Amino acid sequence: MLVSAGQSVRVRVTLHDDGTTPVRRPSLALALPEGWRSTVDTGPRMITPGTAATVDATVTVGADATTGPVLVSAEASFVPTGSRDVVTVPGAPSVLTVAPAPPTGAGVALSHEPWVSATSGWMQPAVDESVGGGNPLQVAGTVHATGLGVASPSAVRYHLGGVCTRLTGAVGIDDVVGSVGPDGGTSTFDVVGDGRTLWSSGVVTRGAASPFDLDVTGVRDLRLVVGDAGDGGYNDRADWLSLTTDCA
Repeated sequence: MLVSAGQSVRVRVTLHDDGTTPVRRPSLALALPEGWRSTVDTGPRMITPGTAATVDATVTVGADATTGPVLVSAEASFVPTGSRDVVTVPGAPSVLTVAPAPPTGAGVALSHEPWVSATSGWMQPAVDESVGGGNPLQVAGTVHATGLGVASPSAVRYHLGGVCTRLTGAVGIDDVVGSVGPDGGTSTFDVVGDGRTLWSSGVVTRGAASPFDLDVTGVRDLRLVVGDAGDGGYNDRADWLSLTTDCA
């Protein structure tokens, strides 16, 4: 789950009774980083063997929370039937990812904003240059001053926080592949907002850029995904060109 510093989010924990007798008065406690808070709803009065129940809680992220993944663990307590003693059982931790602040202003170069995470099938994602060599972003002879250079498969994730309205740009196979050879150099590009595909390029080959102009109103979690078009990732130096967003 992607969260912001100071944000309150609802989380749900499932409690299972894997024993042979009912458990009474199940309750939940969350282990959180310093500065975080939680309020746990009242759980069920009893869970019978072989069944499960859910307990909801509100987690408030610390105002000074550090960007990145945070482990949050739950601990369940209950009273077994026929006993007065409270039994406590630790649960498996879950990951909440604290996102950087979203972009602000009109005409923001998205490549200059901190990403939540970024992967590239070869080398590391490059800001404002082609992946793997320091060359400028260039498709069909046109150089783009800003954008991202990656190799398939790739996924770059940004936090828009629901404050942006428009995302424009283009995609293409970088001209540098011509110096490597004629093989490969095909990719697919997808823009995904909150799990929903907003735009797909289809198969992109070398020699042309494909532009897009998207409404991203309300989108919090933006992912820029590159695939290998089904023929492997060789020579797939894929560019996100002139990525620009308008935000509040």
